[in-house]
Amino acid sequence: MRASCTLALLIGVLGACDGVPDPVADPTPLPDCEGTCLEHDFGTTVLAPYQEIGDQCMSWTLDNAETLLVNSVSTANDGWFHHSNWFWVPDDWWELPDGYWDCSDLAFTELGAALVGGVLYAQSTQTNAETQAFVDGAAIEIPPNARIIAWAHLLNLSDEARQTGLRLQLGLLAPDEVDTILSPFRFNYSDLRLPPNTRTEHAGDCDIDTVHQAVTGDPLELKLHYVLPHYHALGDSFRLEISGGPRDGEAIFEQLDAYGEPLGHTFEEPVDLAGATGLRFSCGHDNPRDVDVFFGIGDQEMCVMLGFADTAIRFDGDVDLTTDVSEQPDGTVLRTGACNVNGFQL
Repeated sequence: MRASCTLALLIGVLGACDGVPDPVADPTPLPDCEGTCLEHDFGTTVLAPYQEIGDQCMSWTLDNAETLLVNSVSTANDGWFHHSNWFWVPDDWWELPDGYWDCSDLAFTELGAALVGGVLYAQSTQTNAETQAFVDGAAIEIPPNARIIAWAHLLNLSDEARQTGLRLQLGLLAPDEVDTILSPFRFNYSDLRLPPNTRTEHAGDCDIDTVHQAVTGDPLELKLHYVLPHYHALGDSFRLEISGGPRDGEAIFEQLDAYGEPLGHTFEEPVDLAGATGLRFSCGHDNPRDVDVFFGIGDQEMCVMLGFADTAIRFDGDVDLTTDVSEQPDGTVLRTGACNVNGFQL
C-alpha cells in the first residue's frame, strides 16, 4: 500500500485507496534564500471531495542547540490550505513525530502554545505563497530546544480528492545583526454578527497603555513593526488607527478587498506609539446571504489581527460583547464594544 493511501485511510477518507490523487505536478516553490535559512518540508496529506479539516496540526522539531533569531518566515503550499497559525514551543511539549496530526489528540490549543512559547507567523486566507519579513535588525527569538507547531484549517471545495503539502523557510540573522527582539500581539472581535443582506463594520478601541502601566509601571512604549488582518470571503476592509494622544484617529494601515492575497504589512519605519493609549481596529464585511453570519470557521467569518512590536509586554485584545449598534448614512451597520486587553511581562 502506498504511503499516501495509508495516510488517507488514517484521516478517514472513504475510498481513498481506490484512487489517491497524485501530488501537484509543480509544487509552489519557497523563495530563494538570501543569507542563512532553515527549510522544512512537512510532506503531503489528502483531502476527500468537499472535506474540511479544522483541527489539523503540523510539527517540526528544530533540534536547535542555540537561539534562533528569525527575521523572515515563508510558506509555500500546494493549495487547499485555507489558513494556518504558527507557534514555537519547547520541544518537550505536544510531542508527536514530525508531520501532520490531529490537534485534539494532545489537547493542543493556540492559547497554550502562545503562553508556553510564542507566536511565529500566520498565513493569509487562501494564499499559496507568502513571506512575513521584518526590517533589518528585527527578529523573533526562538530559544534552544524548540519545536514549531502549526494549527491549520484545510478546505477542499472540489468534487475530487486532493493531495497537498506545505513547506516552511526561516530566514535567520546572526546575534550581531539584531538590535530589536519583537513580541507578538493579537486583536480579535469575537462577538461578530453579520445580519442578512447587510454591510457591517465591527470596531474595537484597545487601551494598551493601562495594561502596560499595570505590568511594567511605565507609560506605553511600543513601536509597531508588522500587522496581518484576517477575515474570510465576506470581508471587504480592515483599518488600523492610533488611539489617544496627539495622533488620535490617525490611520496607519488600511486594506480593501484583498481576500486570497497576502495581507501582511511591514512598516519600513516602525510606528512609534509614544503619547498614545493604544490602537483602534475595524473590519468590514458584506453579507449577501439570507441568514446571520457569526464568528467561526467554514462559512462563518472572522475579524482578527496579528501584530509584532518592539515592546516590553505581550498582550491580547478581544471584543467579546457588542454594546453599541448604529446605522451609518450609507446603510452600513456599525457594531462596537469594549476591547478587553490582557498582558504580561516578557
